[in-house]
Amino acid sequence: MTEEQQPEQTITIDEKEYKVSDLDQQQRYLVLQIQDLQNKADELAFKLDQVNTAKKSFFDTLKQKLTEEQNNAE
Repeated sequence: MTEEQQPEQTITIDEKEYKVSDLDQQQRYLVLQIQDLQNKADELAFKLDQVNTAKKSFFDTLKQKLTEEQNNAE
C-alpha cells in the first residue's frame, strides 16, 4: 500500500511562490486570515446571486400581475 503525498501548500504573491511551511507563525496566521476572508467573500457573492435572482423573480411576478390586472380592466 502506497501513501498518497499531499501537495505542499503554497501562496503566490506578486508572481512569487512561497511555501506555507517556510513561513513564520505570524505569516501563516495572515495566510489563514486571507483564506478565511476569501471564503467569506465567496459565500457573500453566492448569497448575493440568490438575492438578486429572487428579487428579479418578485419583480417579474409583480409586472405580470399588473399587466394581467390592466388587461382585465379593459
